[in-house]
Amino acid sequence: MYYNVLYNISIIYRLYLMSIYEEKIEFFKTVLDDVIKGINYYNNLNIITINDYNNAQEAIEKTTNLINTINFDNIINDLQYINNNISCLIKNYGCFNFENIINICLSSNFASKNFQHELFLKYKLLEKYLHPLNYKIVNWNTSTLKHNKEISKTKFLDDKSILESNNLECFDLTKSANNFIIRVYGIKVIIHDYNNKKTLVIDNICDELLLSNSCNTYIITKKNNITNYINETGAVSNELFNKQIWSNFINNLSLKDLLIYNNQEIYNKYIFLITQVNSYNQKTLESLVQTFITSDLFNQRTIIIQLLLFDTNVENLYIANLLFDLLIDSKQNNTNNEQKKIYNSLSWTCKKHFKNALHKTLEYSNELLNFDSTKIPLEQQICLMKVSTNVKEKAMQKLKELNSKSEDYGSKARQYLDGLLKIPFNIYKEEDVLKIKNEINDLINPLINPLINNKITINTNTSTIGVLLNEINAIENNNVIKNIAIIKKIKSNNSTILNELLTLIVNYLEKNKKKINVMLVKSITNLRIEYGVNSTNKLTKENIVQFIKTIDLDTLIQDKNNESKNLQYLREVILIFKQLINSDYFDYLLTIEKNVNEIVRKNEELVKYINTFNKILDSAVYGHKNAKLQIERILGQWISGESSGYCFGFEGLPGVGKTSLAKKGIANCLKDKNNSPRPFSLIALGGSCNGSIIDGHNYTYVGSSWGKIVDILIEHKCMNPIIFIDELDKVSQTEHGKEIIGILTHLVDSTQNTNFQDKYFSAIDLDLSKALFIFSYNDVELIDKILLDRIHRIKFDTLMLHDKIIIVKDYLLPELFTKFRFNNELIFQDNVIEFIIEHYTNESGVRKLKEVLFEIVSSINLELLKNNFIHELPYIISIEYIEEILQNRQKIRHLTINENSEIGVINGLWANSFGNSGILHIECKFFHSSTFLDFKLTGMQGEIMKESMSVAKTLALSLLTNEELNTVTKVLEESKLQGIHIHVPEGATPKDGPSAGAAIAIALYSLLTKRKIRNTVAITGELCLQGKITAIGGLDLKIIGGMRGGVSTFLYPKTNYKDYDIFCKKYNKDLSKYLFIEVENINDALREIIIY
Repeated sequence: MYYNVLYNISIIYRLYLMSIYEEKIEFFKTVLDDVIKGINYYNNLNIITINDYNNAQEAIEKTTNLINTINFDNIINDLQYINNNISCLIKNYGCFNFENIINICLSSNFASKNFQHELFLKYKLLEKYLHPLNYKIVNWNTSTLKHNKEISKTKFLDDKSILESNNLECFDLTKSANNFIIRVYGIKVIIHDYNNKKTLVIDNICDELLLSNSCNTYIITKKNNITNYINETGAVSNELFNKQIWSNFINNLSLKDLLIYNNQEIYNKYIFLITQVNSYNQKTLESLVQTFITSDLFNQRTIIIQLLLFDTNVENLYIANLLFDLLIDSKQNNTNNEQKKIYNSLSWTCKKHFKNALHKTLEYSNELLNFDSTKIPLEQQICLMKVSTNVKEKAMQKLKELNSKSEDYGSKARQYLDGLLKIPFNIYKEEDVLKIKNEINDLINPLINPLINNKITINTNTSTIGVLLNEINAIENNNVIKNIAIIKKIKSNNSTILNELLTLIVNYLEKNKKKINVMLVKSITNLRIEYGVNSTNKLTKENIVQFIKTIDLDTLIQDKNNESKNLQYLREVILIFKQLINSDYFDYLLTIEKNVNEIVRKNEELVKYINTFNKILDSAVYGHKNAKLQIERILGQWISGESSGYCFGFEGLPGVGKTSLAKKGIANCLKDKNNSPRPFSLIALGGSCNGSIIDGHNYTYVGSSWGKIVDILIEHKCMNPIIFIDELDKVSQTEHGKEIIGILTHLVDSTQNTNFQDKYFSAIDLDLSKALFIFSYNDVELIDKILLDRIHRIKFDTLMLHDKIIIVKDYLLPELFTKFRFNNELIFQDNVIEFIIEHYTNESGVRKLKEVLFEIVSSINLELLKNNFIHELPYIISIEYIEEILQNRQKIRHLTINENSEIGVINGLWANSFGNSGILHIECKFFHSSTFLDFKLTGMQGEIMKESMSVAKTLALSLLTNEELNTVTKVLEESKLQGIHIHVPEGATPKDGPSAGAAIAIALYSLLTKRKIRNTVAITGELCLQGKITAIGGLDLKIIGGMRGGVSTFLYPKTNYKDYDIFCKKYNKDLSKYLFIEVENINDALREIIIY
């Protein structure tokens, strides 16, 4: 019995072992099938060679035979032998499923025992999407082993680095592989077996996965971590960060990228993308193509992807397509294979970018080609021109001339026709904001016309509708401003109007009860239920009139606060009754509401647009409020009235922002629906001495061409661009210069510029009446008076010190810091900026100031690059440091007042058209001469100033008493010092103008009477023989120059009181230490300046 039991147990155990062995054999068969699947997969991808494929098949066949001929008597050894064979197969040739390699090399429950939480999620992702190519096992050296070390993904991996990496750490196979597919999809996974002290290193192919559609927890978490990292580290504030390109980059990330790289490394890849594409843009096309065709296929793929993702510049898309097409030409032996490999390896997102790139580059090409007009016969092009028959006849004559000559001799006629056909006759650029007024009028007309035609008659005394319609009817010429006021009133009375309409309905129903049918009752009943109307009465044909009478907006709907629901219900009631009542009231009043809402919307859009004018002008230049106000007035006129042409004259000193206000201000105030500004062109007249620059040469001249005006029209494809004509006052004063002035006069005269003619296209009128002309000049005195009469002069203010400080801080320094990529490292305080302005610039504008600031910032930048900057950042710039940097620059030397009061020496004030100003010493001395009061004038005095000297001499003598005159005459005759020498330093600087007349007269009076002149007083003013001191220009500049020179008391003409008031408003510093005195005549001045 005992032996039977033992025998039975042995049989059961043997059966148990056999089941385990059979299970193991089935597992081996499954793994072997997976190996076969993997080898076929890799063979199709051309990852393994034909030779490797054949060797693998032989090894698989051998292993299959071992499984099929297993010896059950030696089954344990056979199974181990088979396991080793399969392990060797996977080690050399890989398998398809990641799980099998873990089961073979480690154990079936290894993952569940060793990976927790996030690591387990990552492992399941690897198990699902990775396909092993091969593996190796690295045994540990426990004496030197350090796990969980951050390993750079860019360095080559040796065994030491592998052992020190984190568990399930992934690495890129790009650097270690040559095969294209492995470089694109290859990923190395590190798995540490802590129990057996070994590490499994597996090379894999990673599946392509559309991450944006994935619901995997690990992927979603990783993407969120990347976003949080970007926000928390402030990477979005990096100047290289672009939201659109970042979005493209993130959407193009592959599963391989998420598995390999951490947040910082992914951001670094993005920065690398930006810098690479920027470097491509710095290369010539030839150089970029050379780089591309000499690169291997993987790097060619990388270049194309980088350009596709950088789609903010359409030229990048164009180049990406061009390089992709080059693959056919550069790989002639393998025509389409290279293209297919790259395209198939792109992610779905990148393929979408590629298709979009094809579309955009096609548009870009068409835009550049601008349609090949040569495909249309010239005869048809001429016939389709939007011009008069006269112009077409002239074009046809040139066409006959072209056809009658050979190609060599017909080039002139061809040039003429090409130019003429490109002129955009009758094509005007009209911004949406300028169309709104017409759109509002179109909406107003349906409200006015029925009243005008007497189709609508309402009691205009008591009815709200009637009162409003009466006001609408009173509007003349569709005045937009009045229209808007009426519209607002209609909108505010919307509920009342609908109630009155219901009253009209009730009145109609009282008279026409028989026409009420069952359908009407049913319709209103349904509406009442839908909107929750409070009514206990049953709605029937008999009491419907009473029901309508009881409708009250205050008790209509249970939700009393829902005004929009009330109005909607009323509208539906009206529409139901409209089916029965044939009345214009319904159409008209429903039109009122629709049109009013649309007009109010358009009006709000218009107001919003107008409010941006000042912001745009302020962003262009600082200050100049009066100039900006006048510009806004003209723009407002265009919006509410006719969009006719205009001519501005920007009058001001150099560097105050005249060109910037035109180019960055006015042009940007006029933007179309594509946000493109009005076309802007500049014509520089400085030194021009020939009118052909503007209106071209005669056609018959050799090498002749049309002028700049026609060039601008052709370039911008419209007849109403902004034409900025710079340096009008620098036109030469020769006959040719007068010719230019004559052309400009004709160009801007609104009565003549509808028929402007270029000499090249003689007898062909060009309508420039809607173009905006802007002249820029410094000295208005040099402008032709006839031309000046046709210009709307806008005077630009002189920039005061506080204005310049604001401009430096808000405009110039931010611009320089952007260029040099500084953030807040350099701090310029107000006192330092003031020091720079006062000691290194002497101008009305900021051109020289910008140059000096550039020198300072660039010097600091150079010191930083050389690592020679000894100060800590951020650094507050000191005056001493400024002086050190600008040591090679001469400080501006301002002439100052004398220390003591003297005879015959007076402080005059000067200013020039460049914005410079200061004081000048007018010095008088007697010299030996036989002629009584003979003048010797030195100091490069101009003709006008010399005339002032003569006037001053006559007046100074008239101021002497008889006794003083006799004394002077006697002394001069005895001493023979009868001549007067007047010198105005500096001798090398030309001086002219009448404003020193009063100062010269006082200096002469001082010399003749031997009375001293106060050294702290300065005077300016023109003088006449009557002794009156009359107005001069540039008072503000002269006062500022006098302050710099140490003057404490200023005498100025009483007629300049407005200029003084303006100066006081602009100058924001304390003026209490200065004394300003108005003088009307020479006697007023003498009382203040002569020491008696």
